[in-house]
Amino acid sequence: MPKLVMLGLLKLTNGNFKAGMYVNVLLLSSLSLGVLLFLRNLRGGHTKYVDAFFPILLLHIGNWENMVWSFQLALLLPTLLEFVFFLVLIKNPLLNRQGAASAAGLILIVLPLSGGNGLLFVPPLALWLLYCGLVNWRNLSISQSRNRVSGILLTCSLVSVLLCGVYFIGYIPTTWNPPSPGMVESIMTTGKFVLLSVGPAVKYSWKIAGLAIIGICSLVGWCLYLVIKASWQRKQTEEQHRAWILLFLFLIMVAFSIAIGWGRAGLVPQFGMPDRYVILASPLLFICFFASEFFEKRGFIQVLLFLMMFLLIPYNTRAGFKWHEWYKKGIVGLESDMAKNMTNLELAKENKAFLIHWWGDEKLAEHIKMLEEVNSSPFYKPKATSQSNK
Repeated sequence: MPKLVMLGLLKLTNGNFKAGMYVNVLLLSSLSLGVLLFLRNLRGGHTKYVDAFFPILLLHIGNWENMVWSFQLALLLPTLLEFVFFLVLIKNPLLNRQGAASAAGLILIVLPLSGGNGLLFVPPLALWLLYCGLVNWRNLSISQSRNRVSGILLTCSLVSVLLCGVYFIGYIPTTWNPPSPGMVESIMTTGKFVLLSVGPAVKYSWKIAGLAIIGICSLVGWCLYLVIKASWQRKQTEEQHRAWILLFLFLIMVAFSIAIGWGRAGLVPQFGMPDRYVILASPLLFICFFASEFFEKRGFIQVLLFLMMFLLIPYNTRAGFKWHEWYKKGIVGLESDMAKNMTNLELAKENKAFLIHWWGDEKLAEHIKMLEEVNSSPFYKPKATSQSNK
């Protein structure tokens, strides 16, 4: 799905890859506004200052890589769909309204078409849709309209799981990603990923990382206690199911974090945890905020979440500019090499670490040539000065 969206943008803009950058910012901004409006509606028209947590979480400059790199549409789109899915479940845990059931079902079908980070969420979320479908089916005597709701939920859960199987047809494992060296390395990488939920500032200061570890562990533990307590005390009510779904979402994020830790444990020691993974880890704090909204009367957790992200703004901004400097250095070096009339193969060899480090030189040179042929900046060369790649 992200590829299809990107292709459509390129068609509309005559191959201008900047279009993806604008769409990334638009998506993050729209989600921020959407969550604020959702909370306002949830509280009957009341907004709190702590709600600013969401714009800070999604739009701080530490997200620079997610904002200005068009490729990040591949990570942003499924993550934003997951956010919307979570909001639908929080509002209507049993999905017993046709609109909520249709929205959840459609998102669940799209997720396995949106890459591996979307695919990982599908099996557990499909289980919840299956559960909701069966519960609504049992309650047909209460409302016959739930027959349609049950059909939507059961059909979408089945289709989404089948699409997960389709995803692996012709699957080719990556050769550039080394396997996990062991359990210790996987656990450490999982911890680094979870820390990124507050921003890339944790990568550049052990003091900030240490405080973040204490803060995140305390908040998540507190929220888990609240939702577990609520799930036991409230019997067969919407609130009980809301507590169940929040607990379920916590467990999904734990499993997702472990999967990232195991999958990237062999790569992170060499290249570090990418700043772009900030957006992948952010749903954990999102869930904490809503656990506090429903099951903590004083809202102290929300205050702590807001203060944590607010105080980290200058540090995440500095981290964002570090990525900007790395990118600027890389693009200036690439343009300098192009000015020397290097061949595509020479460009690939000299700039592979900046462009796509896991591709071979020949493959990278071939794709540079493809970009030249469609006059894509910065690889466009006038025909008079174009170099042969032989």
